[in-house]
Amino acid sequence: MAPVSVIESAKAGTLLAPLGTIVVSAIFIIFGCYALSGATLIRRLPLLSFGIYAIASVCIIRGILPIQLWIRHPDKVTSTVLIVGIVWLLVGLCYLFGYKAINGKRV
Repeated sequence: MAPVSVIESAKAGTLLAPLGTIVVSAIFIIFGCYALSGATLIRRLPLLSFGIYAIASVCIIRGILPIQLWIRHPDKVTSTVLIVGIVWLLVGLCYLFGYKAINGKRV
């Protein structure tokens, strides 16, 4: 499911594919650190509340987009894309409700 430019970069041996992978991996590491910090398993990170809400928002939006497209145009969405969208939605909801549960805030 990678973009064509990344696939071509990997085949050609250019730096786009490995650098893109490093950037995406770093983003996921940051997301994980904020989740662990929000769960109080590691020290409190800067801008924790903002970070958790921003990550949750991005994940929820990323999850809703393929679902709404599937509802409107089911022929344009593969089952893999739909499942990935549902997983993103669930991850975003876990960030949101998990953080609120740990901090005792109302949803």
